[in-house]
Order: sequence, then C-alpha cells, then structure tokens
Amino acid sequence: MDERDRRHKREFEPPPWEQEAFERFEKDRHEREEEARLEAALAAAKAASLQPEREPEPAEAEVEQEAAPKIVVGEIAAEQEQARPAGGVGSAELEAMLLGLRHEEPPAAKNYTTVANVVSALMVVGGLGFVIWAAVLFAKVGADQGPTPTLASLLLMVWGFLLMGGAVLLFRKYNL
Repeated sequence: MDERDRRHKREFEPPPWEQEAFERFEKDRHEREEEARLEAALAAAKAASLQPEREPEPAEAEVEQEAAPKIVVGEIAAEQEQARPAGGVGSAELEAMLLGLRHEEPPAAKNYTTVANVVSALMVVGGLGFVIWAAVLFAKVGADQGPTPTLASLLLMVWGFLLMGGAVLLFRKYNL
C-alpha cells in the first residue's frame, strides 16, 4: 500500500448484505427533505397570501424593491427547522399533553401506599442492621486474616446501603 493511498479518504460503501437497507434509508431521507421543502414553500405562500396587500406609494415601492432580499426556499426550510423543536411539538403543547396524561392516570390506591410504607420501613430496618453488622465485622478483622473478611464486611455494608436506597425510592414512589 502506497503512502498516497493511505491519505486519500475512501467513500463509505455499505456491505452487500445491507445495500438494500441503505438504499431504502437514502430514499426515505430524500422524501423527507422534499416534504420539508414543499412545506416551507407552502408556508411561505400562506404567509404571503395572509398579509394584507396595500398599494405602496411609487417612491416607497422603489425603496422596497431595492432593499427586499430574495427568499430562497431552502433557507425558509432551514429557518423553520431551527424554529421548530426536533419532535415537532412546542414546549407549551408538550406541557399541556403531559398535564392531560397526568389527569388520565389513576391515583395510587390507599392500600398500595400502606403496603409500600410498611415494606420500605422493613427495608430501612434491615439495611441499618446490615450496615451495623458490617461495621462490627470490619472492626474485628485483624491483619493476619487476609483480605477476604474485609471485602465480605464491605460487601455487606454496600448491601445495607442498597436496601436503604430501595426503601427511599419505594417510599417516594407511593407518597410523593
């Protein structure tokens, strides 16, 4: 392989077994771009037809013709894509939709809340028990016993903290 060959960047070619998928993807992308151009042109036409037309004075018309920039359809599409969020829904519309979903969601039944509180309390007590037990075991570990008892006590302590964290998550889910 020559030094010149290494410097030249080759174009990406999909593997033969994925060629059809790439062609379909390119076709879909091209169709989306065409739709965006058509929507931009339609929006520009609607905006032009909605503006009330008035007869400009002759001096005013000459100034407007000189100062008016020419609009390109591609630029309008780019401006609309920048103004519109990626999902196509504005933040106000999204908030309204989320509020509607919250009202449709059934509230947690009282018996679930009671069960969740009891289970989370038991998990906190168990987690504290594991942490205290691990601390006692860690204090008893001597230098001649090796790393296994130390690692076991630290693992037991992590298990206790995980239990307490799960209890907090369960409590927050059903109470807040």
